[in-house]
Amino acid sequence: MSSSWTKSQLQASKTSKLSKVHIRAFRACDNLSLSQRFVEGHTQVLANHGFKKLVSSNDDWINSRDTYVILVTSPSGHKIYGGARMEIKKPQVRLPLEKAIDKHDPKVNEIIEGFEPEGCAELCALWNSVEVAGFGIGSKLVIRCAITLCEQLNVSHLLALSSPPTRRWMKGFGFSTITEIGDDGGFPYPNEKLVATVAHYVSPNNLEKMDPDFRTEIEDLRINPKKVGVSSGPKGEISLHYDLLVSK
Repeated sequence: MSSSWTKSQLQASKTSKLSKVHIRAFRACDNLSLSQRFVEGHTQVLANHGFKKLVSSNDDWINSRDTYVILVTSPSGHKIYGGARMEIKKPQVRLPLEKAIDKHDPKVNEIIEGFEPEGCAELCALWNSVEVAGFGIGSKLVIRCAITLCEQLNVSHLLALSSPPTRRWMKGFGFSTITEIGDDGGFPYPNEKLVATVAHYVSPNNLEKMDPDFRTEIEDLRINPKKVGVSSGPKGEISLHYDLLVSK
């Protein structure tokens, strides 16, 4: 998503009273209710940006033991402000990005199968609501959490479909672009007007390539996956209550 604020975001910033959020991670099938609410929130955000259901998207992952959800909620869990899911690659099961782009370049399947023995996952369905815009707890926070989870889930290769705006700042997390597919890494997705690439993070090797502030936070979360932190942005500070311990 673009980091620029819309008129509705600016209006929301004047009335927001957010002071605390919870960031939790869990296996999707262990909490079907929250997983379904995550889907509904993501669907609404896509609709707000003019997108219908994506070609690579279905809800079968909700019952999978190989999918984990990262969720940003109010302390009570009543409101969901954003999140993402991590789908772990398994034999004979294609990741969403494979389904999305193999028609443009089938070589993507071979590349991802090569990552599988070392542990491979896709970070997908990344979204955040207008209500948290300006607190510094959007996509970048969720990506930090996903990188933190790699060690727990024995994932060495973390992949994500990336748009031009997100590519610029994902480099700060140590992600590189897989240039062996498409046109020097680029291909039309989710429509012919937009160009996507596959971002690739190698854990823990790419920690050294990361922005020092991000690296410090991720290293702390790896040691203390249940902790309290603070984030700040144009709308002020907000308390972050993490619970990133997951069952395997």
